[in-house]
Amino acid sequence: MYTTEIIILIFVGQSFEGFLVNIASGLVVNEHELVKAVVEERIAGAGLDAFENEPQVLQELWNTENVVLLLHTASTTWATVKVAVELIISNLDAHFSGKPLLTPSVDD
Repeated sequence: MYTTEIIILIFVGQSFEGFLVNIASGLVVNEHELVKAVVEERIAGAGLDAFENEPQVLQELWNTENVVLLLHTASTTWATVKVAVELIISNLDAHFSGKPLLTPSVDD
């Protein structure tokens, strides 16, 4: 059972003023049920940073007024960007030096 389904079952038939916020993984939210819960005013709205079928986002989410969408940026900080850039540079150095990559591709 999806996390959203559990939350929605709790509030069936009630009006709830809370928002569902997901910055974890798109797989923990059943987006179709979420849209129904928002439209039926069982929850006040949602903020999503991760989606079930990234990079595609369910069209109904775009069309639902009380839903805020971000495209997977909640974990982005200056610290994470710095580490990512350093890793990219290290992988490029390794590649052009004929050494194994620090983070090899699944296809390698």
